[in-house]
Order: sequence, then structure tokens, then C-alpha cells
Amino acid sequence: MSAPSGADGKVGAGRTASNRIIFMKKLSLLVVALLSLPAAAEDLRLFAPLTPQAQETLRLEMLDNLVALNEILALLADGKVKEAGEVAETKLGKSAMGRNARLPFEARPGP
Repeated sequence: MSAPSGADGKVGAGRTASNRIIFMKKLSLLVVALLSLPAAAEDLRLFAPLTPQAQETLRLEMLDNLVALNEILALLADGKVKEAGEVAETKLGKSAMGRNARLPFEARPGP
């Protein structure tokens, strides 16, 4: 099977000059857009200083949240929507609020 060729026998010779110009313009616009993304993605987050105890509490809380999300996804994959909702409420919802109230103040993340 041979490659398609233009009237002069060269591969790709069927493209007109205007098609190539349009393609190059589109490619140039894409390159410019991609190069401008890092400048547009300015980091506007604020640093929140935490004590080492609060950092550890927050880290453990985030790990617990990941475990809960994994459990919820597994239940949803098995079609157990009601059970997934119960896990979401007890481990991530309003029922989970105040988990750190028993900790000393310096070990609590947040204001």
C-alpha cells in the first residue's frame, strides 16, 4: 500500500499553501496559549501557620478522609449507594464535625 501523493508525486503535496498557513497559525496560537498558562496560574493561597501538633492532626484527618473516599467509591462500585451515603455522612459529613474538640487547643487545626 503506497502513501497518498499529490500531482507531483510528493507525499502531502495535495495541501494548498493556504491550508498550511492556516495550520501554522492555529499551531502558533496553541503554543502561545500553552506558554501563557503558567503565568495565568498565579498562586493566591495564603500560608496558614500551624503548630507541629496541629499539623499532625490535620495530616491524620486528611488520611482518614482519603480512606473514607476509597470506601465510598468501593461501595458505589458494588452498587451499594445507601451504604456509601451513610459512610459519607458519618466520616465526611456533619456527623464528622467536632472530632478534634477533645484535643488540646494547640493540637487543633484551624483558627
